[in-house]
Amino acid sequence: MGIVANGTLLQGRYEIVRVISSGGMGVVYEAVDYEGNGQRCAVKQLLEQDLDETSLRLLRRKFDDEMRFLAALRHDGIPRLRDHFTEGARQFIVMDLVEGSTLDQELERAQAEGRGMLAEQVADDAIEILDILVYLHSRVPPVLHRDIKPANIVRERGSGRIKLLDFGIARVHEGRATTHTQLGTLSYAPLEQIQGHAEPRSDIYALGATMHHLISGVESPPLALKPLQRVAQGVDGDLAAIVNRALESAPIDRYESVVAMRHALVQWRDQQAGAAAQPLAVSPPQATAVLPGASQPAPSKAPRYAAVGAVTIGLAATLAYASSWMAPSSSSLLSGGKRPPVTASPSATVAAPVAVAPRPAAPSGT
Repeated sequence: MGIVANGTLLQGRYEIVRVISSGGMGVVYEAVDYEGNGQRCAVKQLLEQDLDETSLRLLRRKFDDEMRFLAALRHDGIPRLRDHFTEGARQFIVMDLVEGSTLDQELERAQAEGRGMLAEQVADDAIEILDILVYLHSRVPPVLHRDIKPANIVRERGSGRIKLLDFGIARVHEGRATTHTQLGTLSYAPLEQIQGHAEPRSDIYALGATMHHLISGVESPPLALKPLQRVAQGVDGDLAAIVNRALESAPIDRYESVVAMRHALVQWRDQQAGAAAQPLAVSPPQATAVLPGASQPAPSKAPRYAAVGAVTIGLAATLAYASSWMAPSSSSLLSGGKRPPVTASPSATVAAPVAVAPRPAAPSGT
């Protein structure tokens, strides 16, 4: 596939500025749209296919139909598809340009420190991706992404929101047994997709493989991913179980839908937040009994200090708990971008001050 030279004007309006990335499925360029007030945009050149004229016409028609469908998608996590066109045997897609860092780049920085990405961050990011997939899979007919991987996920600069890129090989799912050309990235693609039978649970597998790579820092060979807990030391067992289920070989053994996987991850995240927010319980000090007729020792100031300290600890624990659910989450949820509060009420044992008997008055002189 020939690279389009910088300065080339496509369709009389898109001037190529530079290559952003290139891979087996095509090349992505930064371009300037002269009919769009000089705005910058992303132009993807798809992989060229060696076809006869009849097959090429059919491919173009199918490409046009699917691009029109994708152009109607509206979701904050999906860059807007602006335009599509063909020049000769070359197919191009024009989309909004998203500035930020890919999760692939973030993983490289983590690996430079000898680790994978933080599991909690990966779980938050996955929930945002699942929000997008819930939207795509609920279209009529459903839309399959078919190429979820760290390089196609961007954390937008400024907002920190997750964006899912590269809809060049996204496909409308007809809901029947059909065979398509195998596309996607082998390390993240399930067997049924490699065999040309992608379905909604294929995107679940790809997301599971993406999480596995980000948490472990290890990119495994295709179809040979080990259980996450075996390659990511210290990973939480419940989170590992979620990832491992998404990676089951048979689609029927995975989550039945992206909604179900999202629910499992949100539940895990909320449990982690609840465990981290447990307040410290402080036992109340014991009062000292005074026998009748016995001399009363001078009251100790320690119980008073213990009571004040217990109140302080209880208030601090309550404030820590409150801040943990009042702080906005970086993830975008279906409810509108805010993490739902944990329903359990905070509880802290606050010690009551100990009542201290008054000192007897000194006898007056006579």
